[in-house]
Amino acid sequence: MKNIVYIYIFTLAIITSIHGYSFNHLTIINEPWDRGPSCVVRSLTDGLRKLNISFNHNPAELTELADVVVILSDAKNVKKAIEWKKTGLIKHIFAGPNLVTRSYECDYLLASPEIDVILVPCDWALINFIQDDARLTEKIKIWYAGVDETYWKPTTKKKSNKSNNVLVYAKYVDQRFCNQIKNLLTNYGWNPVILSYGNYNHHQYKTFLSESAFAVFLSVSESQGIALAESWAMNVPTLVWNPQDLVAYGKRFDPISSCPYLTKETGFDWKSVADFEQHLTTIKKQLDSFNPRSWILQYMTDTKSALLLLDIIEQTISSKI
Repeated sequence: MKNIVYIYIFTLAIITSIHGYSFNHLTIINEPWDRGPSCVVRSLTDGLRKLNISFNHNPAELTELADVVVILSDAKNVKKAIEWKKTGLIKHIFAGPNLVTRSYECDYLLASPEIDVILVPCDWALINFIQDDARLTEKIKIWYAGVDETYWKPTTKKKSNKSNNVLVYAKYVDQRFCNQIKNLLTNYGWNPVILSYGNYNHHQYKTFLSESAFAVFLSVSESQGIALAESWAMNVPTLVWNPQDLVAYGKRFDPISSCPYLTKETGFDWKSVADFEQHLTTIKKQLDSFNPRSWILQYMTDTKSALLLLDIIEQTISSKI
């Protein structure tokens, strides 16, 4: 499915740059401002600006609403948009990706006929949503955020100039497991630098990445993995722990992934500590074979992300005419 998505996005960029869109204005809503990842909001609004697409963001007055409304977060906003559509204030609702964990939440809100498209960030999220409610099959689409490649860029083009530092990105994992990975890296001659999720800012993260030969990511699951994309934009390949086992919110998620957009250009995934150690025996020879930044420039910049959403909107509106 990954290759299909990448080809699709590349095609979108060509089609939309030639034909334009049937709509001329969008409304983006993510109130309250702290609800949902701010990086998703930033990516979309910056991408739309770079493409010179007219939009407003969290308008203060109902008269400022565009015909097309994108609800990025909070089910309460979806409920309000449904009422707006019923009264004729808006024509189309695109909802996601930060609304609910299980698609039946809020009394099966996502199945409301007024919602044109439900947006999810990856293929495993799409499959699990449909498992919960098969009625969503025809109205759910994959859309993911991009990164700012002008900010997240390497300070040197030569990987050989980097030190033997390895960034270890730990997100809600057992400290003993993290120490085990740290010790293995040390045993193989690397200098592990631990970074805990939520305890850093962009400048610190960028600095750590710029000083690292590669990064190790420890997370049970990721709906997209924006921190991974930022690492790739810095031309830092990743070795990602991908246990593919998650029981949460009353469900065993199957499929599940810690790296839904990982490719051979951006790194490896591994499931067991033995797998990880096997990668460490060959990683030095393989570093120059990765091209993570090239992959980001082709598929996951802010503009590529915005183009993907714009095409989803355009195709949806066209199908209803």
